[in-house]
Amino acid sequence: MDGLEKQISLFSYRIRMCLFALLGVIVIATVLGLTLDKGALWVGIEGINLGFVSGEEIVLDEEMDLPELPDYLFYGDMVLLAVTVLFYGLLIFQLERLFAAYQKGELFTPMNARRIRNVGLLFCSAALIGFLDSLNQLYLMQEIMGMSADEGFEDGWEIVSEVHLPIPFLLGGLAIILIARVMEKGALLQDEMDHLI
Repeated sequence: MDGLEKQISLFSYRIRMCLFALLGVIVIATVLGLTLDKGALWVGIEGINLGFVSGEEIVLDEEMDLPELPDYLFYGDMVLLAVTVLFYGLLIFQLERLFAAYQKGELFTPMNARRIRNVGLLFCSAALIGFLDSLNQLYLMQEIMGMSADEGFEDGWEIVSEVHLPIPFLLGGLAIILIARVMEKGALLQDEMDHLI
């Protein structure tokens, strides 16, 4: 290995260690969020948030009979959570395999080009997941508003209808797919050069 390949290998090793550390943080945040009484975990495409509730709990008047949300709203959130966690798992796996190949000195290979393309496709799918999540939140808020109005709790409610499309994820994903195509062409040229010699 020459100097540049050693630097790439060392950098790839460090990135892989950071990916494993990130995976550990995700696991710890999940465990804390699920086990703490005053903890809350929110996993979304934009990030993973672990929150803690401070202060005293609000005790509602016993005369107020708050409506319960239908089960299908809960299941919609769980499906989006599972898809988001799957997204993170696939993204970390693809990046780890890519940097493992770089660490071994395998730079321009068709497999690496496919891994880069997969990362780009995952970023494009993140835009779709973010869009579906915003639709789910909009539907959830409309359901809460409708149920609250039926129970006479409409005073003080205000809702902003918005749908969120994460354009940076979409554009970033398309740029990564383009880079993958360039890497694929570089891998073909590298293979041709190796066979000429």
